Amino acid sequence: MIVALSTGFLAGNIIALWLCPELPAPWLSPVVLFVGLALMFCPCPTPQISTVRNFLLSLAFGFVCAAYAAGEQLNERLPASLEGVDVDALIRVASIPIERSSSIRFDAEVLSATTRLPGKVRLRWYTDRQPVQLGDTVAATLRLRQPRGLVNPGGFDYERYLFHKRIGAVGYIRRFQWLRRPDAYHGLSDRWRARIYQTLNAQAEKTDNAGPIMALAMGERGAMTQYHWRQLRMTGTSHLFAISGLHVSLVYGFAFFLAGWFWRLTFLPRRLWPAQKFAALVALPCAAAYAWLAGFSVPTQRALLMLGFVVAVFLAGRTLTLSQGIAAAMVIVLCLDPLQTLSVSFWLTFLACFMIAVCLYVRYPQPPWQQGLALQVWLPVALLPIIFLFFGQGAPLASLANLFAIPYLSFILLPCVLLASAVSAWPSLSGFLIAQIDRLFDLFWWLSECLTRFESLYWWHQPAFWAYPLSLAGAVGLIAASHWPLKIAALALMLPLSANVPVNQVASGEFRATFLDVGQALAVVLRTKNRALLYDTGFAYASGFDSGEQIVVPYLHKRMIRQLDALVVSHGDSDHAGGLASVLRHFQPQRRWSGASERFSSLGFSPCQRGIAWVWDEVRFEFLHPPAHTSLRGNEASCVLKVSNREHSLLLTGDIERAAEASLLQDPDALSSSLLLVPHHGSLSSSSHAFIEAVRPHFAIVSSGWRNRFGFPKDEVVRRYRELCAIVINTANTGVLSIHVNRQGRLPEIEWIGRRDQKRLWRLSGEPWIEREPRCRDA
Repeated sequence: MIVALSTGFLAGNIIALWLCPELPAPWLSPVVLFVGLALMFCPCPTPQISTVRNFLLSLAFGFVCAAYAAGEQLNERLPASLEGVDVDALIRVASIPIERSSSIRFDAEVLSATTRLPGKVRLRWYTDRQPVQLGDTVAATLRLRQPRGLVNPGGFDYERYLFHKRIGAVGYIRRFQWLRRPDAYHGLSDRWRARIYQTLNAQAEKTDNAGPIMALAMGERGAMTQYHWRQLRMTGTSHLFAISGLHVSLVYGFAFFLAGWFWRLTFLPRRLWPAQKFAALVALPCAAAYAWLAGFSVPTQRALLMLGFVVAVFLAGRTLTLSQGIAAAMVIVLCLDPLQTLSVSFWLTFLACFMIAVCLYVRYPQPPWQQGLALQVWLPVALLPIIFLFFGQGAPLASLANLFAIPYLSFILLPCVLLASAVSAWPSLSGFLIAQIDRLFDLFWWLSECLTRFESLYWWHQPAFWAYPLSLAGAVGLIAASHWPLKIAALALMLPLSANVPVNQVASGEFRATFLDVGQALAVVLRTKNRALLYDTGFAYASGFDSGEQIVVPYLHKRMIRQLDALVVSHGDSDHAGGLASVLRHFQPQRRWSGASERFSSLGFSPCQRGIAWVWDEVRFEFLHPPAHTSLRGNEASCVLKVSNREHSLLLTGDIERAAEASLLQDPDALSSSLLLVPHHGSLSSSSHAFIEAVRPHFAIVSSGWRNRFGFPKDEVVRRYRELCAIVINTANTGVLSIHVNRQGRLPEIEWIGRRDQKRLWRLSGEPWIEREPRCRDA
């Protein structure tokens, strides 16, 4: 019964949050609730009908709970009228501030404000010092905006992350007014945690592994570098550096063993109370202390709740199977916070627990070391369906890495890190321990580098949807099977997971242009039938965000582009060339051009010059600017690339300004194009009237960031295009944009818009394009 109830509750939650692109109508939840209550009083002549009734009843309640929680969070979102408006507020620092490139970032609870604000916001304070600590109360002037992320296939869904974290706005502190620290009694827990963090961080900063050390100790992963994340992704060991059920369970296990050992040393107490019950009672507060050290993050809350539920049942002398305990814990977690199904860690946690329950059930007669070895080998493979579903990537050979990484981190690194945290009041002792931990981490990274040399260790795939349930059944069979023939059959069920579905094929003589959503930057992917070209690589921020690593490369893999045939970096500005290093780390384009070739000559780049042309699959590529032997620098030296088939063309302009436009106007017939990338993100220094009239585009695409500080595209520039009957499309509004240029006489068609075709309940909608002038609507 518990399993049926939990399954139905989870299904209702999924329907409300994942399958509904918008919040359900207000009348729908009462109707569903009424149907569920009616089912409660229906007679059930057989146990099978009773199970179905319980499932439908819990499904109705799960749907209503999730819809209500989503509605509450949507109401907490910052109103659009308050975006960019200064608001005086009293806030409390609710997370440990993380230092990043002359600024600090933290989450804050809004205690009061001059207008209605969300209860929780994420702030950045641009300062050279760290003036606040966890628990501080700050009066300041805030400038906020709605939580809006970048929408790209294969990219991280930042809006979903903030939604399930219940963060209703992001922004920064404009003016600081005053600061109040908690006294000795109020906020004592926050003060202790902040002090431990500061002491450990001061010691860890002297090493190369400060990020991993703080991630294991306190769950703060802000200092993890791109190198660390790449090695963890490639080896399938990222889960080990997010304090989760594994870490909390290990601490519980250590405490249980030590408490039971101590209790057995005595004579009288063990006669009064069994050692196992005493150990269970003592180990739970130890696990809670570790969860507190990690800031009671959501994964630690789930793990602690599950442990508390199991301990309570054990102390009460009741019998409960592991599967029933997992099911009950899942229902409790979802009742407390229905938005948890939006978190990937929720699915990984409970799927791993389910797989463990299956393994222990079918392998009960085996010794514990054999059960643990079987789990360690097969569990990473069994989790691949969920990993591929959420990320489109995974490490099928992660078992090899986890075979070493799990015991190494669990039984060597984690105890050492916890010991360093416990003695943080003595800096000399904790510093000595941190130095030894740094050496142990160096060994871990060296071994991970040895594994990542094998290209087959990491896969990017786009399986068919039907492959996921089939592979999930194979994963359960893989864990449950005790004989090799059955395991091979289970592996056969998982084989469709490695098959790729052809994505967005184009015919010969056609091409597809995809304008990635990279904020106030530029990255365009061009595909013909058999070739691929990348024009610019996006931004790389000092905070560590790299468009190349986190947007461009995942998109190329998601669309099954295994080889870039050409790479064009229009010029050397960081918003166009920032992701170059990451792209070249994953791809080796045969042809490379740049308007700043002298800067990238060591990377094999040649100067793009007028007259260079080639043909791929009946599609012509030609550089129109800059001229050969020119002395142009910066924006004016941007590569202007024209891509044409028999009927239509696309003009990619980089950041050219009016001088370059005047040079291009010497041959106005060459400029005529159906599609135009608006020069310099729509600034006033470009898009002259003569240039627009020469191009006469049907679509004018602007690549810009939402509410960017430059105000691009400028209203005057947009008006110029609209006056000449061009449809202006801004990626800040649409997200990723894909346009298919066919070889017939028809106009290019907008094939895919991120925010229109990937509508989600938590995602802000965006206008697909700015409306055309009334006189142009029939043009």
